[in-house]
Amino acid sequence: MTDSEAIERAHESVLEHLKSPATAVFSNDSVYLSDSLLFVRGDVDAQNEFGAVIRSGFQVIFEPKEPHPISIGSVGKTNWGTYIDSVAEVRRVRPVSYTHLT
Repeated sequence: MTDSEAIERAHESVLEHLKSPATAVFSNDSVYLSDSLLFVRGDVDAQNEFGAVIRSGFQVIFEPKEPHPISIGSVGKTNWGTYIDSVAEVRRVRPVSYTHLT
């Protein structure tokens, strides 16, 4: 999976969890490949249930050869290495996790 494909799939996955996906505007996308996982992070501006536009950080995690994410969630500006370690632990417990987005 190329970086562009990973970003596109990440955006599609995030859109499925937004209250108002038609209002979504993505920015600050970045891709990081660890030994066995592909991480896509960025920001999304979208309307919440009250119509206010809110910016949320997101992270979507893939196994490089799999088209579907193993984790989708809201994130702050966490250090990559710290988060990768915690995801590796979560992955052993739950194969797919979803965290509330906007």
